[in-house]
Amino acid sequence: MLTLTPQDLYSIDGLRKIDELFQEEVKRHCPNLLERLIEARCTGEGDAELIIELAHLLERFITKIFHIEEELKAYQKLHEEFLDLYKCKRNFVQRYAIKKFPDRESLTINVEEALLSILEVANIPVDENVFASKVNAWMEDKEQYEQQLDIAAQYAAHMVYSGSKSILFQVPQKYEAENLIPVDRTCLDNNIDVTVAKSCLIKERTGFNIANPPSANKALNEVHYCILCHKQKRDSCSKGMVDKQGIVKASPLQVLMTGCPLKVKISETNLLKSQGLVLSPLAVIAVDNPMCALTGHRICNDCSRACIYQKQQPVDVPSIESYILDSVLNLPYGFEIYSLFTRWNPLSFTNILPKEPTDKNVLVVGLGPAGIGIAHYLLNEGHNVVAIDGLKIDPLPEHLSGVTEHNKKTSFTLIKDAKTELFEHLDYRLAYGFGGVSEYGITARWSKNYLKIARILLERRANFSMHGGVRLGSTLSAHDAFTIGFHHIALATGAGAPKIPMLKNMLVKGVMTASSFLMALHLGNAAHKDSIANLQIRLPAIVIGGGLTAVDAATELLAYYPVQVEKFLQRYETMLQECATNTSEICWSDEEHEIFNEFIEHARQIRFEKELAIAEQRSPNILKLLQKWGGVTIVYRGSFSSSTAYRLNSEELEHAMSEGIYFAENLQLDGIIVDKYNSAAGLQVHGIDNAKKYIAAKSIVVAIGTNENSITLEECKTYNSHSASIIDTQENIPLDESNFYISAEKTISVFGDIHPYYKGSVVKALASAKNGYTSITKALEDFPKCSDSEGFFSDINRLFSSQIVKVISLTDNIVEIVVRSPLAAANFQPGQFYRLQNLGRNNHPNLEMECLAVTGHM
Repeated sequence: MLTLTPQDLYSIDGLRKIDELFQEEVKRHCPNLLERLIEARCTGEGDAELIIELAHLLERFITKIFHIEEELKAYQKLHEEFLDLYKCKRNFVQRYAIKKFPDRESLTINVEEALLSILEVANIPVDENVFASKVNAWMEDKEQYEQQLDIAAQYAAHMVYSGSKSILFQVPQKYEAENLIPVDRTCLDNNIDVTVAKSCLIKERTGFNIANPPSANKALNEVHYCILCHKQKRDSCSKGMVDKQGIVKASPLQVLMTGCPLKVKISETNLLKSQGLVLSPLAVIAVDNPMCALTGHRICNDCSRACIYQKQQPVDVPSIESYILDSVLNLPYGFEIYSLFTRWNPLSFTNILPKEPTDKNVLVVGLGPAGIGIAHYLLNEGHNVVAIDGLKIDPLPEHLSGVTEHNKKTSFTLIKDAKTELFEHLDYRLAYGFGGVSEYGITARWSKNYLKIARILLERRANFSMHGGVRLGSTLSAHDAFTIGFHHIALATGAGAPKIPMLKNMLVKGVMTASSFLMALHLGNAAHKDSIANLQIRLPAIVIGGGLTAVDAATELLAYYPVQVEKFLQRYETMLQECATNTSEICWSDEEHEIFNEFIEHARQIRFEKELAIAEQRSPNILKLLQKWGGVTIVYRGSFSSSTAYRLNSEELEHAMSEGIYFAENLQLDGIIVDKYNSAAGLQVHGIDNAKKYIAAKSIVVAIGTNENSITLEECKTYNSHSASIIDTQENIPLDESNFYISAEKTISVFGDIHPYYKGSVVKALASAKNGYTSITKALEDFPKCSDSEGFFSDINRLFSSQIVKVISLTDNIVEIVVRSPLAAANFQPGQFYRLQNLGRNNHPNLEMECLAVTGHM
């Protein structure tokens, strides 16, 4: 077989060679199967049976060419061990023990002592694998081992009713739409009733390294829980839950059960995984979701919502997807295997290989999920793709990306160990600026290391170029883009500005939008130990809203506060040691002295609790302190169960509640109360009974949704004001599932949140790219080819790149900085600001920089 090189995996000729070798493998196995494969490629259609047959051959083929036979044997052994566990769970725990002992009251003995004697083990709880092995053997002769099975059944029932964390004793629960989250009620100061998680759910969160992937047992349990309903053509998780008339049904919470927006073949994937395969399940996913690194666990749930199980808990499909991806990434050259499936995928019968270069130039505006997705599809179509983003994007090491710090293509090495070479500890990871909302909007619940995976998938492509710090409408106009040589503009600029409630005192200190807070926290690296980002949070804090953004903001507020005050204390103590400066000598206002004393006191209490916990050999209870200081409360106008977070993302809401978040429901906003310093002090509200209430809050974060992103569309309309170039989407051709154009000449299209049909989630953004890229290819057929693609990319790099060329110190506090940025200078307007952004890498201090007033010169 091949000794693989980058050329083999990343060039069209190399990929063709791999495809030819695979077809030879299929022919050796079964000539008829090859004929069916060729026919499917000719028609663009193939059934599930063909996919399953080919998948087994693909597994064997990839294993050979990457020489990972021994590593796959380890996964197969793990799967076999799980099958013993699952056999015991299904046949004994669910079908025998729970039926024989339907509740706690039916248990008749001290099951723990009795079990120790029959299993001949020393400790409780018993290792689940030991228990399963013994019980499976006893179940082969129920009469002989009747007494042992009775004791084991009572132990199993006891573990189930005790809420065991072991997969062996976790049985599907009944689905109750109004009771998805176990909660209690409590009362805060000023008689504010709030919903809180039951005490059994409360867990202590420490820092931001909390994105834990699903365990093997958890994911495999979900795989075998799936009933593989594609065989009956009832795979609603993929295609949606519909009635006899083909109309999509709504869930009990009145959410349409449309299934996976990408229409991933979920049931077929689970079938292959249930058979012990490791590689080909990822290939099946990549057919419809090549950028699956951006989705999965704790990102999407449309598929699970439409699961065939509607009266009991659904299959956790996103966990399965993430586990499948991680299983491959953990293998030697796992990243390269995943990367290969995004360019060559024999389980796809329409997009097997990238197309030949078309020499057509497309500008992708925005590098969030939609921009990443559309860039990928257009690259596979053979087009030249240049992507821009308003944020500065830090370069990756060139041996990984194949791109130098000056944005020139260079050679790269194959990645053998993805988790070692690409992944960073999330408490210390600095933002790279790539990924849009996935970088700054999604919280620590999801590992942003996957952004590096998605980025390298794009950057290594020969016909791709990416530029940060370039914004359509200021640095670059649509007219500029077409003049430079672009044939098409794909807009993927995300949602519009956040909605702001019309409340008195909305602009006082302490009030901010959720997007501002999350961007400062994640993109500004505010939680990093070396950062001095200007993000000040005080407790108690309030988040206004009831959606997932409100939930995310609330959890990050609670996690950031102890990091903030501990960092403050550490720096204060360093200042005392190095400068011998007393706070009375610092020119602070009375409010600043008050905040100083507050932060120092809180940090010392946290330090004392940590020291005490070490002495008492327990985990520190920081949450108790945070809640003593007021904690974080979500304030929502409706009921807890009617909130958007509960209806669409109850799992994430449960996670937030378990971290100690309060939820105050049915409260209408009256105004923001200020203190003697004219800073936020609380929120005036009234309940259903119209009684006025006051909630104390020194920080107020607003998360009530976003407006439509009309700014980008309006800026595009100005590029040709002398012709009726832009379609009025509200009157002429509405943007729907299959229409993406906003220009009569089909030169501008929209994707993701900016498209009304696909707004609202990462997976919908990727679906817009999947469903819309062919429209761009079709529109490009009418344009002439670029005569010099290499020269085009060289010109783009010269025009789009910005570089500091001179720094002149004029006085102690005035510095002149000369920046070379051709497009920014050409489009400069008086009053504009130019922002320097330092992300703190390459041994540079992570300093916060102010906006700079600039003068534009050509």
